[in-house]
Amino acid sequence: MSVVGEDEVISALKKVFSLPQGSNLVDAGMVKQVEIAGGEVKVKLQRPRDCVCGYAFVLAVLAEKEIRKLEGVEKASVEVVL
Repeated sequence: MSVVGEDEVISALKKVFSLPQGSNLVDAGMVKQVEIAGGEVKVKLQRPRDCVCGYAFVLAVLAEKEIRKLEGVEKASVEVVL
């Protein structure tokens, strides 16, 4: 089994577009931390000030789905930091 790398996780997060910021999660500066331990990936997203609180959690769910698609990912979690 291959182990996923941070570059692959970042590429997956670039597929999630944030309408309020007008760009993907990475370019919007929302990705604050990526941790990879074997097949487990944990990501922390910073909620932008102008983002509706509930919408940030929708983005987290979408981000988690994209990460889970990567080969080598057994478990993924995305947390929104307020």
